[in-house]
Parts: sequence; structure tokens; C-alpha cells
Amino acid sequence: MEEKRHENKRRKEKENSSKEADSRAEKKRILKHDWSQTHSEVSATLDVGFPVDSNQVTLECTDCQCSVTLPDGRQWQCELYAPVVAECTSLVQKSKKVVVKMVKQDPSIDWQQLEKLEETQSLPVSDEEPKEENPTVELVNPKYDYYESGVNGDTVTVTLFVKSISKEALVVDFDERSFLVKFRTKNTNSEFLEQHNSTEETTFTWRVNVKEAIRPEDCRYRLSPCKLELILKKQVASRWSSLELAPQPKKIEPVPAPSNTWVPVQRSVPGRTPLSNVAPVHQMATVQPPTPDPCAGDTVAVPDSPLPKKALPAVQLRPPPAPPAVVARGYTGLDNLGNTCFMNAVLQCLANTREFRDYFLSATFQGELNRENPLGMHGELAVAFAVLASWLWSGKQRSFAPARLKSLISIKAPQFTGFAQHDAQEFMAFLLDGLHEDLNRIHNKPYVERVESAGRPDSIVADESWSNYKLRNDSIVVDLFQGQYKSTVICPKCHKVSISFDPFLYLTVPLPKRQRVFVVNFFSLDPQSMPVKLRVRLNHDAKVQDLKEEIFKKTNVSPKNLHVLEVYNRRIYKVYGKEESLVGVTPKDQLFAFEVLDKEATRERVVEVAVVQRALMPDLANTCSSCGKECVAEHDKLKRCTRCLRVGYCNRTCQSNHWQQHKSACKFSPELVGLPFVLSLPASQATYQNLCRLMEAHSRHSVNVFQPPVESKRSLDAAAGAATCNNEVADTNQQEVEIHGDCTNQGSGDGNGAMFMVTSISTENATCKTDFVLEDGGNEPLDLSRVVRLAMDWKNDQRQGNYVLVESKEVEYAMSDDDRNMSIYEEDGITLDQCLRLFTEPEVLDPQEAWYCPGCREHRQATKEFSLWRLPVVLVIQLKRFSFTRSIFRDKIDKMVDFPVYGLDMSPYYSGPKSGEGPAPIYDLFAVTNHHGGMLGGHYTAFARCVDPDDTRMSEIGWRLFDDSRVVDVSDTRVVTSSAYMLFYRRRGTPFELPALVPRPAPSAARLVPVQSQKLVKDQENLLDQELACLNDSNNNRHATCNSSDDSAMEDDEDDVNCPD
Repeated sequence: MEEKRHENKRRKEKENSSKEADSRAEKKRILKHDWSQTHSEVSATLDVGFPVDSNQVTLECTDCQCSVTLPDGRQWQCELYAPVVAECTSLVQKSKKVVVKMVKQDPSIDWQQLEKLEETQSLPVSDEEPKEENPTVELVNPKYDYYESGVNGDTVTVTLFVKSISKEALVVDFDERSFLVKFRTKNTNSEFLEQHNSTEETTFTWRVNVKEAIRPEDCRYRLSPCKLELILKKQVASRWSSLELAPQPKKIEPVPAPSNTWVPVQRSVPGRTPLSNVAPVHQMATVQPPTPDPCAGDTVAVPDSPLPKKALPAVQLRPPPAPPAVVARGYTGLDNLGNTCFMNAVLQCLANTREFRDYFLSATFQGELNRENPLGMHGELAVAFAVLASWLWSGKQRSFAPARLKSLISIKAPQFTGFAQHDAQEFMAFLLDGLHEDLNRIHNKPYVERVESAGRPDSIVADESWSNYKLRNDSIVVDLFQGQYKSTVICPKCHKVSISFDPFLYLTVPLPKRQRVFVVNFFSLDPQSMPVKLRVRLNHDAKVQDLKEEIFKKTNVSPKNLHVLEVYNRRIYKVYGKEESLVGVTPKDQLFAFEVLDKEATRERVVEVAVVQRALMPDLANTCSSCGKECVAEHDKLKRCTRCLRVGYCNRTCQSNHWQQHKSACKFSPELVGLPFVLSLPASQATYQNLCRLMEAHSRHSVNVFQPPVESKRSLDAAAGAATCNNEVADTNQQEVEIHGDCTNQGSGDGNGAMFMVTSISTENATCKTDFVLEDGGNEPLDLSRVVRLAMDWKNDQRQGNYVLVESKEVEYAMSDDDRNMSIYEEDGITLDQCLRLFTEPEVLDPQEAWYCPGCREHRQATKEFSLWRLPVVLVIQLKRFSFTRSIFRDKIDKMVDFPVYGLDMSPYYSGPKSGEGPAPIYDLFAVTNHHGGMLGGHYTAFARCVDPDDTRMSEIGWRLFDDSRVVDVSDTRVVTSSAYMLFYRRRGTPFELPALVPRPAPSAARLVPVQSQKLVKDQENLLDQELACLNDSNNNRHATCNSSDDSAMEDDEDDVNCPD
């Protein structure tokens, strides 16, 4: 019994083992698949499980069905959601997967699923149901960047810019020649998920075949909330020209097909940028189509027994016609790779520069590639720009990703590495400079010396300078974009004039700065002259010296003979130095400008002193400071406080009650009246009498002075009695003291009966121990060397003899009609002519930019002036909207600049030789780069049109708005906006012919190449040859009809597929 039980157990185990093996074999036969789509293409990815030879894979495809048979007999079959172009179906082997690429017959159809929407037959499955896998999306063109680092350049850091990658689902596999990244992202990265029409459960894969071999065991990765960094260790420390391995195009030999088979022809997929890390299928194997149920539309498992082969009629397919254009030529946009709108806007403007575009779309540029120039990129940048121009004008794509060009620019200019925001003008300068060096016709640059004028005619010096420049620089960039300006520098000391002629690629013209109107009260040196109220318009950041220069234009008073003061509450608040800024001056502030003597003209020391006016007896209020009783009647006057003289009381009781509150403020301070002024006179004439005479003359502008009739001694005694009553009140409190005798008694005994005293003071509204009254020294000049400021103290105390009544009055100013009509508000309108005038106006160099004068042999703040001597065919003008303030922060000027779309006349700014027969320098606009936003963030767009070669006022293709990948038509009335940043003009009536096609020069035998870099140079040249061959075929196919032979069709198709990014 025991043996029988063991035998049954072994039999059951054997049966179970057999079932499990059958189940595993059956599951192994099921091909798991995923699919994705673009605008014009559908891809089905089959998980084979191990690498297979694509030549042994059988592919069959009709308009509505597709079938793949593997060498081991497994088969995948699908009835498609919508019709495809059967002859354009291709197969690509990628690691352990096979990708079937199909081209939609109707690109406007958005496939909801891969299989046809109808009831499908059940899938034959094993006993154990396979688990459903999460959907997978292969990233075709993700946002990434890379840079090389390490001590010996043995490290490559690749950054994948995807936010919120799930750490639990992240898998990174490094191989010797590739790396694979699998990840899922969280719902917080909704934009990324929506872009790929996926969910949080979707698995994304990204595989890159790297340029050179790496060490997988030393590679690592680092995950952060916003990106994934892969650190690759090179096997050999050498510079990589790119991250990805470029495809190697091969000659395709046609495979003779038997009569019962058909050979699908590989086509490039319109509307899709080919990837450099996807190898093209060079040859398709003979396909044995199965005979499944025609109604079946899902994946099925095929039994091991061979299916009966259905004989097909012998068909020799002719090459299919070229795919129809997706968009009209010139309407292809550029993908934003991540804050690359600055690059896209510039590229669209340059691609719509007609002569520049034709040069790169023709074969001309290939004969001018300079692969030896150490300042260039061995022709790579020029080829990349030609490829980009070819795609932009092919009409095959709605949008193109300029990743290759960005990568090359980042090598030449590392600041463009990554995806930060940059300045479009800076990028354009680097790009044109790089293209110039790659296409420089001068291979051996001679040494040339700087040309000096030495008194020779400007025309000779300018031509000599231009010829010397062309000896080292000669390219299509120089022919089209570069001009020459004349620079004149004048030394302010020895008046030496230096004239030089230099090339320019673009003009950076300043915008008139933000301005404001300053109101200045001007007082002449002659006190009898009427004051003048001036309105002066200055820049927002103007200095006092700028204000003085504007006053000089209106009054003809030299800036060095002007003193600028600010007056507040009738006292001098501030005295301005010439280098001080006026930024802090508000519209309510009172500015005064006083003319003083010219020290050089006087030929002796000049005394300059500021004077304020004060009343020694302040006005008294009509109400008691304690009880508030109003006392108006003559017999009921208030009694003053004898110390401060500012408050009054009914009687001693009120004063005693108010003393505790008043004592902290009980301090004598004269009352300021009128306005201050500045006296200026020669030191030899600074006598007391002259001083008093000038003071009295100047004071009449701002005060009224009355001298009452002479009173009898009796009336004076009565007035003194009234004051004595006040003293009696003061005696009731021992804390009170009488007023300082100097304030009321000094000067009362003057025999001349002066109405005021002249006091040397340190502060305007207080008395100090250092203050003293000037005494009349007769004809002897006063020593005012220690005097800080003078006070004109009016004697208005009725208790004293010869007192006066003084009151302030409004100053009467004269004002010109121009100043009266000047608006105090800022002007809004700016024209391009104003900007060009500012560019050509003389300017004084800043101290940091001081010019070394060969005559003085010192650095001088010379006067510099620009003018245009030689104008280019294409004139690029940059509006200087961004400015530095305080050497740290930058600001943007958002003002509207009105610029002409047609007929920009550059004659007023042109100083070159004028030919009576030549056309006037008139330019027509054809492109604009716009910047929207501010300094902390913004966006670039572009307007562009393609001009007619015969008349630049007409357009071959009209105005379009380029907003990254979006391209729409616009009217020329919408081109002029406040966001305009760079303007591209084409000179009218100036034909331009492309240079003749010449053979490429052989490499110079004298060129010295290090042994370790010879292989790198050779590889770069081979890569360029492949790209050029691909580019030539692509450009030729754009205008030629398809050849009828299989050979030509397959060669053209291969070139289309391998066209580099």
C-alpha cells in the first residue's frame, strides 16, 4: 500500500510538472506588446525576450492587418484600428524588442487603440492566466542635456529633466555601449503625463546608444525632485562630439524576391524627427504571411505546426510617390527643448533671411566648409544649421527639435549648457560667430597690424582697415551681415583726435532713458534781475552736473558758475555736489540754482556764502497757550514768555499751570522768513556795507519790509511797559530766565539805524555760542574764511528803536513759453530714429572706460562719437532694452519703440563715401525678435517674412508669427509692438549673388595635429561627410521626382531616415 501511494504521488508530480512546463512554453509563445503613435506614425513594440536578427524576422503588412513571425515560430498578428501605408511599414530591432513602424494613411485620425474597434476572438491562453502589465511608453525625444567633466574628462553627466520620478519604480541599466532608464512619474507631474497621454501607472523607457564605450560597473545615477542625473564613466578619456552614437548609412543592395513574396520598401516617416540612436532597417527578410481568421483583430498564439502557405501573385512594387507635405514650406516651427524660446526665435529669423537660407539649402556652403579652423567647430555647426534649415523649409514636419544645434552651441559657449533662460542677442552673436569660423574662406590667417589714420583721408584709412579685416575674415556672414563704423575719440585735455574704423555684426542702439521734469528756480548774479522758473527734462537717473548743463542751455550760465540747493521750510536743506544723483528728488522738492562769479574771470579769490533770513521777534498767537482764551482787543493782549517769545498767556496763573508742559520746548529760535540766497563777490570787495547792500537787494524777492513812522518817546515807553508786564509774569517762577541779551538788544544802538543785523551762524533756526554778529569795519574787507553761513536778522521787536515789520511773500518768477508749455509728465513715444541719433551722438566716456591718450600719455575721459561708414546687406538692430543699474541689477525698458516696416532711411547716420549713382541706404524690415516679460522671466517669439529677391518691399512668403512650434499668419500691421527686441532689415535695391560653387580645399599639409587627436578629427570628418551626403539627397529629393527603380528608391529612403538632427 505504501509503495502504491508513493507511485501515485510520483505520477501526480510528473503530471503537474508536465502541465507547468506546457504552461511555461505556452506563455513563452505569447508576444507581449505595447504601442504608441505620433501625428503620422504608429509604432508597435513586441517584447521578444532575447535579441533576434531582424533579417530572420518575417513581416507582413496590408492596409488593415499586420503580422510578425519570429524565427522560433512565435507570431504576432493584429487587425489595425485604421488603414496604414503598407509599403512604408518597417521593422527595427532594439535590444530584446522588435518595433514595427507603420505610417497612417490619414494622419488626422487619432487612434484610440491599436486593434480594430470590433468584437475580437478570444485569446488561447494557458492554464495560468498571464498578469496584465502596465502600459509602456518609449520616450522619443525627452528633455535632456549632458556635459563632460572629471580630472581627465573621463566622466559624462547626463541630466534627464523629468519631475516627480517615483523612486520605487526607477530602474537604470548600464551597458558598455548604451544605457536604459525605466521609470514612472507621479500625478504631480500632470503636464508630462498629459503630453504623453498617459497615467501614473504608465512605465516610461528611454534608451541611448552612447558615442563611445563606458564602464557599466563605475556608472551611477542620482535622483532629485526635478531631474535624474546619470554619471557615465568613459573607458577612454577623450572628448565626445555628441552623446549618442550616430547611425552609419550603408549602401542597400536589393534582395531578389521570389514570385510568391513581396518586399516592403522602407520609407521615412513624415512629421517625425529621426533619432540618432535608432538604427534603420537596411534589409527586410522574405515574409511568409499566415492565414489567420480575417475577423480576428487581437494578438494570437500560433501553434508549432507550420501553417499552410498561401501563394501570392508575383508583384514588383514601384517606388511610392513622395509623401505629401504636412505643412506649407516656411511654416515649420521649432520645439521648445526647455526654455529654448530665445534660440528658436533667432533661428527662425535667420532661416527667413533669404540669401542666408538659399546659401545653406544649396550645395554652395559645402565647398566653403573650413574643417581646419581652430576657432570653429570643424564644420559641424554649419552642417547642423544646414540640416535645420532643410527641415524648416521641407514642409515635412509641423515642428522640428533643434537638439543637435543646441548641443554644438553649448560646446562652443558653455553658458548655453542646460535649460536656463538666456538673451537672444547673445545667442545670435555666438551662432553667427561660430558659423563664420566654420565657413571662413581664409584657412591661413596672416598677421595684420591695426591701421592708424595719421592724418590721411578717411576713405583711404577705411578701405585699408576693411581690406586688412578681410584678409583674416571672409565668409557668408561677413558678406551679408557685417558693416563698418567710424569711431572718433577726442581728448579733452590736448584735443588730440583719434579716428579708427572697425567692423560690426549688429548695431546695439540705446533707448532714451526714462525721463522726468525737474522744476528749478534760477537766480541770477545780478539781484535786480527777475528770478526765472525753469523746467528741465532729464533722465530718471540724472546727476546734478546734467541739470547744470541743461540750465546752461537755457540761461547761458556756465555749469561751473552754478550752485544747486534744495530749500525746505525756508531753510537750506541740502547743497548738491556736481556728481550727486537726483534720483531721490521728488516733484514737491524745491530746487534753487544760484549764479556765482567766475573765479577765472575775476582773477582773485571769490567769497561765496549762503544767507538765510530770520525775524528776531516771532509772531504771537491770539489764544492763551494754557486756557485757550482768545485775546483780540488792544487792551487785552497776551503776555509773551520771555524765554522763547513764542507762546503767550492771559496772566501768571495760566503760565504757572502750563509751565510743566512747556518747559521742555521753551527755547528761543528765531523765525525763518523769506527764502535763502547765495552771495558771491570778490574778496577785496567783501566789506560790511557791500554785504548789507547785496543782502537787501536779494531779500526783496521774497520778503516785504515796512518801517513804521517815527514814534514819540512816550509811545515807546508804553510799549516797553507792556513788555514789562510780561516780565512780571516771568518772575513768578524761579525756573524761568530772560531771553539772551544778544537776541534783542544787540544792534539797537547802531548809529546807522540798520533794519537788520548780519550774524555768522552754524544753524538756521537756533542760536549757538559760536554765533557772532559781524561789525562794520568800514572799507576794510571782512574775514569770512571761518564763516559757514550768514543770517540776515530783521529787527522787528517793537520794544527797540528803528524796528521794522517784515513778512514773507510769494516770489514772482519769469517763465519762457517753451517751459510753460512743457508737460511735466513723461513722454511715451520713442522712435527708432531717436535711438539711432542717441547711438551716433557724442558721449563722454565713464571713468572705468577712460581712453589712453597717446598725446597726454594718460587715461582721459574722452569724447567718443560713432558713425556708420559701410552698411551691410542685412542690418540687424538690437534695441537696448536691458540696462544695468548700480552695477548689479538689470532693468528692462518696456516702452513702445515705433520702427518703420518699410523704408528705413539710414542716410542721416551714414558718413561713408556718397556715390551719386548708387541707391540711397533704404532698408525694409523682414524679421523681428520679440521679448515678452521682465528680467526674472520672459518668453521670446518672432515675426518673419521671406522677401522677394527683386523687390524687398514685396514678400515671397508673407508675415508669420513663430511661437516655438506654433506658426500662424499675421498682418504687417501687427509686427510693430512694444516687445520688439531685435530688428532685421534688408537693404533695398542691393542684389546679392551667392558665391560660386568651388571644390572644397584639401587639408593643409602644414597643419599640425597631435597624434592622440588624429583619430578624433578623422571620425569628425567622416561624420560630416555622412551628414552632408544625407543633406544633399534630402535637398535634391525636395525638388526632384522619384526614380522608378528599386535601387534609387531605397537609397533615397535610407538618406531620409538617417538625416541627422
